Amino acid sequence: MEENSNHKQTYQVIDMSEPKKEKKATNSFSKSILLPFCSGVLGATLVVGTCFGVPQIRTYLMGKTEFVQTSSPSRKCRNT
Repeated sequence: MEENSNHKQTYQVIDMSEPKKEKKATNSFSKSILLPFCSGVLGATLVVGTCFGVPQIRTYLMGKTEFVQTSSPSRKCRNT
């Protein structure tokens, strides 16, 4: 009996509850490719729309371009 009292006994706890479901890495097409692409397109459209939609920004970016139309006297051709 003395031999048993000198040895340390270790016990292992066994969990008998339902096993936990491991989360799978969900790298689906919609989350990894489609959502960032649509976000980028939407952001670019918003920026370009703002640049060309707001008159002050548009004139600053494109400068004042005045189109001057010159007219010259028209020449009539005679068929003789």
